[in-house]
Amino acid sequence: MEQIVSSALQEQLCEDDMIFAVHNDVCNILKVTVVEAHKITKGWVRDLVDKPDPYVILYIPGSPNGKKKTKYFDNTASPTWNEEFTFILDPEKSYELELTLMDANYTVDRKLGVEKISLTDLNFNEETSLTVKFNEVTEIILKLLLEVDDNPDLRYGLSLCNKEKDFRKKRRNVVKQSLKSFFPENAPLKDSEVPVIGVIGSGGGFRAMTALSGAMKALADTKLLDCATYVAGLSGSAWYLSTLYSHPDFPSKKPGDLLDELKTSVRHSPFWLLSPRSMYRYISDIKQKHKNGQPVSFTDFFGHLLGDTLLKGVSTY
Repeated sequence: MEQIVSSALQEQLCEDDMIFAVHNDVCNILKVTVVEAHKITKGWVRDLVDKPDPYVILYIPGSPNGKKKTKYFDNTASPTWNEEFTFILDPEKSYELELTLMDANYTVDRKLGVEKISLTDLNFNEETSLTVKFNEVTEIILKLLLEVDDNPDLRYGLSLCNKEKDFRKKRRNVVKQSLKSFFPENAPLKDSEVPVIGVIGSGGGFRAMTALSGAMKALADTKLLDCATYVAGLSGSAWYLSTLYSHPDFPSKKPGDLLDELKTSVRHSPFWLLSPRSMYRYISDIKQKHKNGQPVSFTDFFGHLLGDTLLKGVSTY
């Protein structure tokens, strides 16, 4: 009885937006557009040997995710970026924008200059054009726009969103009927008595993927999976779930029906993944990611290998 009351109370609390309401603070949004640059130089001697491959790093200390960078251009002294970056600022604090001009290299990128710009004198909703000089020669053109943001992108609150509540209501009926088939005499009588059951897969690479695939087949074959509301996984278990849920025939085909395809994917020799054609594609994609200003690591290379292993035949992933 105590468990039933507790479940009902928990459901009521999850539905109550007033109890779990969270009020967000107003913040300022700074939009910085890096338009173009002129006369970028590494020094006349270095320019004779190798023209600059410039990009710009923007950094606002104290701002969440306050470091961003543009893509780089090959062998040019006058690039045109027209890239816009957004920074979140606390209205109660003062900030400055640190602009770093960089030269991209295959080994270590070279710093060409650093300039700092105070942001205290910006007016709201007025776009400001600014020319920043480096070493009295190079010029970078910026546009800055400061706005007040009182409409958050995220839903503030600890209660479930409306779509999640609708899903829970629909899924609750499925779980309720499934529990009746397993416990005819002790099945929940009310919706508030229906438990929320989750299936969680652990991490561990291909071993975890293999283990969860067998567990999901057993749960589906015995119809125990119909008693669950959520399924989640970590690392290798997530590989299996992403493969399962992205399959075009799921859920018309059950987890057991897709095991042969999964076996075929992991059974082949891995050497074809390291062919010159595959390696060229991997390196090109990773270089493009770096050029777009995103961080790269060995994980990107491993992700391509994993994607080609589990998602063969899918054009994009």
